[in-house]
Amino acid sequence: MTSQLLIMSFAAKNLRLHWLRSLLAVIGIVIGVLAIGYMGITQNMELMSISEQYKAYDSFTITTNSEYAMKQGRDTVITERQVFLIRQAAPGHLVIPVYSDYEDQIKTRNEYISASLIGIRSQDLTRIIGISSGMMPRSGSEVAIGSDVAMTNNLKIGSMLTITKKNGEENEESNTPVRVVGILEPYTRWDLLVNYAIVPYEPWLRDHIGFKGYNQVLVKLSDISEMNETIKEVNNELNIRAQEINIDDFNQYRDQYLQSMEQKAATTTAIAGISLIVAGVSIFNVMVMSVMERYREIGVLRSIGTRRGAILSMFIYESAFLGIVGSAIGGIISVGLGYLQASMISGLHFFFAPATLMQVPYAMSFGIGISLLSGLYPAWKASRLNPIEALRYE
Repeated sequence: MTSQLLIMSFAAKNLRLHWLRSLLAVIGIVIGVLAIGYMGITQNMELMSISEQYKAYDSFTITTNSEYAMKQGRDTVITERQVFLIRQAAPGHLVIPVYSDYEDQIKTRNEYISASLIGIRSQDLTRIIGISSGMMPRSGSEVAIGSDVAMTNNLKIGSMLTITKKNGEENEESNTPVRVVGILEPYTRWDLLVNYAIVPYEPWLRDHIGFKGYNQVLVKLSDISEMNETIKEVNNELNIRAQEINIDDFNQYRDQYLQSMEQKAATTTAIAGISLIVAGVSIFNVMVMSVMERYREIGVLRSIGTRRGAILSMFIYESAFLGIVGSAIGGIISVGLGYLQASMISGLHFFFAPATLMQVPYAMSFGIGISLLSGLYPAWKASRLNPIEALRYE
């Protein structure tokens, strides 16, 4: 034990004697560890934020295959029969058919507004979206509006709108005055675009547009684990002979996006690792210079009986000191910068997640490992020196 402490003191003494060279090597390690640690922290927080924002959804949407419908000479809509078959294929789950009217224009007293009419039964809509104020429409003279429509156009309960429909080839207009009786809660999911929509009384809209079919069917699952099986059953029911419908499961796009983000993070981390490799080259150079400058010292140590293993350990200790000090400083700075960024974006819960904090010891271990590898060959070379030749070295 005493001999190891003595060897370590020799290593520390040499680093102090050549402090500038050692400092430059440490700075290289600091930069490398900082780059890997900080990038790892920020990218992991970003991935966690995206995963939380784009949660695994418990629903999927069904639309008609327009190419197939046109070949069959049918309207590009989902029929009542197909909705019935979807309900058969998804028992126990909520099946909500939806249709839209993009042709009619909606205006306030002063100007037209950007919104579409959506046909959906009130009992279906209230099962997935709440009412922030008011109630659902109960007649053709009442509508509910999306949250963004209300905010953008300064509409509130009691506001009057006009639904303008063009009839016939002469483009004659018929105007239907309606009153806002309800404002929907904000809906951030992808499967139903109601924030910029007007929701009239569904039976009135059905008659108003001459209903022919639905634009989409939303299937909301009671158990998300049954997603794949339910999609398979719907496919078997409707697409057994031809591709009549298309199914969109947002989770597929979500998984692809997260995978691309992970690949991007890995690439960025690899680029940051290049700076550590450069630092490793710097340490290698420091150690080679140290060995060359201490040929006579090594010769003296060998001539008085110092074992080759002790010489090897002395130089390994030097490279380890450089790596540990540089990695510790780089790790501390990366934690500080990561915490600062997390507090700025209100993401401290992402910062304190184990997966995020693990990026720091990962970067530090990489820095120490690079340092040890860089010092391995010079240390081995020093331990293999012939004592007589080393004493003769000028």
